[in-house]
Amino acid sequence: MTAWLTPEHGASRSLPVGFSTEDVARIDTALEAHHAPSTLDSYGSAWRGFERWCHERGFTPLPAAPEVV
Repeated sequence: MTAWLTPEHGASRSLPVGFSTEDVARIDTALEAHHAPSTLDSYGSAWRGFERWCHERGFTPLPAAPEVV
């Protein structure tokens, strides 16, 4: 399963409605191809920081309420 669909990122283990396994694989490949590894590392670091901030305050990171964002 792709990183953007993993439970630790707030997504369910099931595929999004209407998406096949092949769709998810194509999306994952496109995301990886359009960003440098250092950019993906920065995004991951920022996301982990946001998750930590949310959990420390009792908020859910995904879906995040507008007032949390």
